[in-house]
Amino acid sequence: MARALAVAVGILALLVVGSVLDTLLWPGPLLTFFRPQLTLALALAAALALPVRRFGTGVGGLVVALLGVALLVPAVRDAGPEVPAEPATTVRLLALNLAHRNDDVAAVVGLIRRERPNVITFSELTPEWARALAPALASYRVRATEPREGAIGIGLYGRDALSQPRVVRLFGDERPSVEAALALPDGRRARILSVHPPSGLEPGSLAAHRDAFSALGAWAEERGPLAAICGDLNAVPWMRTLRATLERGGLRAIVPGGPVGGSWPRVPRRLRAPIDGCLVGS
Repeated sequence: MARALAVAVGILALLVVGSVLDTLLWPGPLLTFFRPQLTLALALAAALALPVRRFGTGVGGLVVALLGVALLVPAVRDAGPEVPAEPATTVRLLALNLAHRNDDVAAVVGLIRRERPNVITFSELTPEWARALAPALASYRVRATEPREGAIGIGLYGRDALSQPRVVRLFGDERPSVEAALALPDGRRARILSVHPPSGLEPGSLAAHRDAFSALGAWAEERGPLAAICGDLNAVPWMRTLRATLERGGLRAIVPGGPVGGSWPRVPRRLRAPIDGCLVGS
């Protein structure tokens, strides 16, 4: 028991320290995605090591766990979404990752009809998904889409508040994004960008990931405080590249689930990473 705990603490400590690599070296991004879960598991294993007289192992593990917690603090302290005093002053936006292998059309249609958003942005929009959702999206006449086989298809749909939608190549490769103008109820005009940047999870893809987030930061900086970037971000709020984008563009991250309980992969919710959501200005 004591030996097994020592081995577990050692492995978990290495994984938490490895997450410090972040987007500097591979496989830092994957470890960074799951830093909260790894840190919690390390703290529990280290605490269990103390009663079985593995004091050095337990204390060392707790010190590394504190490092993991410290690296999460900036993201946890981010301001949450503001709740307007008057619902009439809001624009309802639904950012949805279809998960291209998913075939639960009824659930997506039900969500759209229940929430009745003004704007919908889709990640992983395939030709099959575009055809299946066409009846439910008939009233969303302002749109720009590029359905693709696999995971990089994109779509932005809106009603009268949305205008000038166009497919753009922000990342310098074949990966499409969609940009549009959005009229706010108070008369101001915002800019919205639907994206699915490279993840950096595959060996050799880190440079593309870093370049993509540099481009997103530049886009938000140029568009000003009324900017929003939504989609499958392929980054978590405590990741170095995303933090730099938030700072440069004057944005804040709004993602579902908090540090644990996000959207990827399709495992029990508390084991997921929050990689889908929006980065919004003031």
